[in-house]
Amino acid sequence: MASRRILYISPLPLVSNPAIDSIAYGIQFACREASVELRVIFDDARSVNPRESLPRHINAAIAARVDAIIFYVVNPDAACP
Repeated sequence: MASRRILYISPLPLVSNPAIDSIAYGIQFACREASVELRVIFDDARSVNPRESLPRHINAAIAARVDAIIFYVVNPDAACP
């Protein structure tokens, strides 16, 4: 059983961009080899305001007591006030 847990927030729906999916799966493979649990959330940042969705996912991750959060940034200014 994994002793560490990581949440990866992907900015696009699954299968909409194979390169971004591959990044998530590559990280997941490396984590599995290191006995780290990786959960992935695929959130369509194109149709959802990241100022709303990102805090929701981060707060859920904090509540779930994950050890780390990875957020793939498409537009670094999108979540700025």
